[in-house]
Amino acid sequence: MNENLFFHVHIGKTAGQTFNTILQRNFSPRMLMEYPMLFDVPFPREHVRWYVELYNYRCISSHNLRWKEIPYEEFPGLYAISFVRDPVRRLVSNYYYQRARKDVQHDCYVNRYSLEELIYMVLKKGFSAPYSLNSQLHSLVNDDTLGKVKKLAGTGHFCLFQTERFNEACVLLERLYPNDFRDCAFPKSVNETPAYTRDDPNVIKIVEQLPYIEADQMLHKFSGEYMDSLIDGLFENREAFEFATKDFERRCQDKAASFNHFLSEKKAWLAGKIKNTAWSKKIK
Repeated sequence: MNENLFFHVHIGKTAGQTFNTILQRNFSPRMLMEYPMLFDVPFPREHVRWYVELYNYRCISSHNLRWKEIPYEEFPGLYAISFVRDPVRRLVSNYYYQRARKDVQHDCYVNRYSLEELIYMVLKKGFSAPYSLNSQLHSLVNDDTLGKVKKLAGTGHFCLFQTERFNEACVLLERLYPNDFRDCAFPKSVNETPAYTRDDPNVIKIVEQLPYIEADQMLHKFSGEYMDSLIDGLFENREAFEFATKDFERRCQDKAASFNHFLSEKKAWLAGKIKNTAWSKKIK
């Protein structure tokens, strides 16, 4: 391999779709998005090795990737990137996201049960809800061992970022891999979950009863510590990092303004076309 190959180990509801738009801009047309419907079935190491050996991709994004299945020891230039999110907010967001999906059956459990009822079913009756209630730690390494995540992160081949610090993560990627992530600025977030009550203390108390929440909270805390260590290693001081972050946010604002201008011009052009059609003139 003469070029770096990046794997986006995409954990659901952690700004992954927004990050994918950044990846597409930096790596297209040599980016692959592999999204089988059954995202809880991990790709085995042999599967991942085929991607490396057979194809000419620079970036692969999928829910089915796992850190420990990426053969970074066998090939130079393999890197994995993941985002994790506050586990309570992520779980609530994921539940309402599933309810809002048009391809989910009307009588699916997310539509039959409230979140409180669903958690009760899982805790008291052994009900399985893997697509709504799932562990981020398990999604990274396919088990519940935080030590394994720390060990892999220490190799320099695996990046772990907090979703809540998304802009900072983009700044770090541009500094870590300047020849690969040339521009991470983005105009707006995509695939946002419809509004829901974010900080209902009763819901938080119920969600925290799930056995994997504590481990995910430790994972989330570690991701913040990992980011802080990167900042200290890549920038002269915090002031330099803050300056880079403000510059990044300015670039995002410029992209948003340009995008909105493009949309307004398109709408005006389309309105003019409709106005001049024979159908429109006939109505008048």
